[in-house]
Amino acid sequence: MIIPAPPSVVLRVKPMSHEVVVIDGLSKAFVARQSLFTKQSLQALDNVSLTLRHGHTVAVIGESGSGKSTLARLLMRLERPSSGNISLLHQGRLTDIESIRSREFYRRVQMVFQDPYSSMNPRKRIWQIVTKPLTNLSDCARANLREIAERELQAVGLGTQHVDAFPHQLSGGERQRVAIARAMTVKPDVLVLDEPLSALDVSIQAQILNLLLEFQQRMTLTSLFITHDLSVVSHIADDVAVLKAGQLVEYGPTAAVIAAPAHPYTQTLIANMPGRPRTRSVLAGELQPQQRSNVPGPEARTTRAQSRPEFSFRVPRFDIGRDRELVQIKGVQR
Repeated sequence: MIIPAPPSVVLRVKPMSHEVVVIDGLSKAFVARQSLFTKQSLQALDNVSLTLRHGHTVAVIGESGSGKSTLARLLMRLERPSSGNISLLHQGRLTDIESIRSREFYRRVQMVFQDPYSSMNPRKRIWQIVTKPLTNLSDCARANLREIAERELQAVGLGTQHVDAFPHQLSGGERQRVAIARAMTVKPDVLVLDEPLSALDVSIQAQILNLLLEFQQRMTLTSLFITHDLSVVSHIADDVAVLKAGQLVEYGPTAAVIAAPAHPYTQTLIANMPGRPRTRSVLAGELQPQQRSNVPGPEARTTRAQSRPEFSFRVPRFDIGRDRELVQIKGVQR
């Protein structure tokens, strides 16, 4: 049975609270040149609206290419939207982020990237990397930077032996801790995390997740957590937004969305969570089980190949110190 397409988005909204970031009708299209005279437009995001409230975490989930990282880059002002706007609570009112000075904006909003190693200068020591936001965004005395770095590294579970190390001398989990420490150095109001656990082992993922939960509770952070792992979402997120092909298809409290997903795409994601029965819905455009059974399998292809007439030919083989001999090779005529 093919499930018909549902409404474009299913909303389950929490009671209103202190809004910190409001994303309204955000769209982003990338233009790629196919040839000298033709261009192709790729719609990465299409009319996405979200609200980040004070002390809450909104998780954004979806498959690769659904627009999750594009949303993060737009929020960080690394890309400009094609339409729509993003507002940040600034001086007591919601203000378009493009009108906020860069130093003030990045003091308020920081990001933890998916690959921490690529976001670090390999020529700098860890204490210099951790304190880089302070040197760029504040007037902190340079004499105190090393002491501040030691304190921030200790807060993420790293010791003094890591202070003078270089990024290549650390493990993946240690680099991710350094990336978190760097983001937290300026005490931001909003933290954007772009799949911070995807490149880590399962045991390290649990440690980093517990560290993020500790920061969230201690500092009342507002976070945008991008991931494709629904089991992580249920632990860390208050709200969840589901993206599919750049469109927001479901948005609401995490417990409500996981317990009773309304969109077939969300149902498929939840059905494939670890520990759940492997039952799934057939989405529009997919082959039904009885249709898939009619597709020739490898056995049928092998039978056809074996029914073809055989052929043989002889090729010379050269071996040093021996006479040339002929080797007969058999095959199947195609």
